[in-house]
Amino acid sequence: MATNVRSIREQKGMTQAELAIASGLGREFVNKVERGHVSVALETIGALAFALEIAPTKLIEPVD
Repeated sequence: MATNVRSIREQKGMTQAELAIASGLGREFVNKVERGHVSVALETIGALAFALEIAPTKLIEPVD
């Protein structure tokens, strides 16, 4: 999931701070998510997906 969040955020041209604001999460927390240092609740996946304007499943798909 960490790789997906970072990759999609970068494709959208967003900074971690912008994603944090759009998702209602802290920038430091977003950083930890992208580094795979925290477990993420379903609500958090939903908030990140909403902020990134994607389906939540895109965040948990295996990376090729």
